Amino acid sequence: MVGSGLASPTQTCRIASVSEGVVMRQVLAVVGTRSEMVRLAPVIRRLRNEGGRAVTVRWIQVGDDAEQIWQTGAIFGLSPDHEIALNYGPGPANLLEHSWALTNAISKEIECCPPDLLVVQGESLPAMLAAQQAFMRRVPVIYLATPSYCGLRQTNGKKNSYRKLLNAISTFQCVANEEDLMQLRERGVPAFEIGITGDTVVDAIDTVTRHGVLNGGKAVHDSVDGLVSTRILVLLGAESRWVGSLTDLALAIADLAHSLSDVEFTVVLEPGAAYRDLLTAILGSTLNVAIRESMPYPEFLRLLQQLAEDPIPGQDFVQPPGLIFAGQRRDQIVRAVMALRQGRRQAIDPITDPLSAINSLGDGHAASRITRLILNWSRNQILTPRAFEPFRSRQAFQGRAITEVA
Repeated sequence: MVGSGLASPTQTCRIASVSEGVVMRQVLAVVGTRSEMVRLAPVIRRLRNEGGRAVTVRWIQVGDDAEQIWQTGAIFGLSPDHEIALNYGPGPANLLEHSWALTNAISKEIECCPPDLLVVQGESLPAMLAAQQAFMRRVPVIYLATPSYCGLRQTNGKKNSYRKLLNAISTFQCVANEEDLMQLRERGVPAFEIGITGDTVVDAIDTVTRHGVLNGGKAVHDSVDGLVSTRILVLLGAESRWVGSLTDLALAIADLAHSLSDVEFTVVLEPGAAYRDLLTAILGSTLNVAIRESMPYPEFLRLLQQLAEDPIPGQDFVQPPGLIFAGQRRDQIVRAVMALRQGRRQAIDPITDPLSAINSLGDGHAASRITRLILNWSRNQILTPRAFEPFRSRQAFQGRAITEVA
């Protein structure tokens, strides 16, 4: 039978991946939230720069946060290769309908252009469903695990369930530090399926501030007009939505604003925040506290750059060096900020309250390690932590020194 001569979408993908007898491996990255875009952007950029004829990477935007993801990707010079947007009509969809629609859309995308490897990050529904679809097709999955220091995790929450499934079906998991590795080992994940890469959020901050992606090629240097010593930025992330936590945070800001009358506090609300009235009731009459609505991501990053050395009492997805997660209790937040103002830089864990070094996040080379992992896989189809030198935090070096002395 004589065909029409037109290749199907699947054939087109495969034909494009073969050149002069060299098979180019197809890597697909699925992005469902702004946080995932921030952490995946350095990996996508490095794979595109260093993949050569061994690896080609596509990334798709999935879900309802298209505008935020587009803004964030543009900062890193990235635009999605495809977008999966769902339109439910006038009424909101429940979780079952939403999951079903996402599953069908992701399944069609994978069938249209089958990847050889899937990369996901975070604890979102799109990340979990994409990994599930890849797993059922025997496509290996690399999961950039959400670092444990990103806040309290609800044991019965949806994200916790998504994370557990991602832990179970991923072929290889990249973690930020030794503590996260030990948590996975305790859950039964084999050591040869885990690699300590550091957190790619440090790479993202380095890309934006050092390489000047945000500023058209001009690197960012020290802030001007003494802003660093006179202003504190407060970020409210997803884990700060509960009334009790927000009340503690607002009261802590009020205490600090009263004690530090020469300091200006700027509270930035997350998109669609429903708790402005609560914050206004507690902080509205405080002269040195300003409450700002959600802003476009480029403007938000410029604000971060101006205040690069200031403490962050709240929590958001980004924690570059110089910023701290001060906790969720009123006394924790006040104590952390006052200590930082007095020159004792520290970060307070919301559960056990220990001091931890900022450089436990990473060294800015996490994306490079992940790229070496993928390039090694493209040659021998093996995902192994031996493909790169693991990141070692200060705590790891201190622990090794204590062991050697003992």
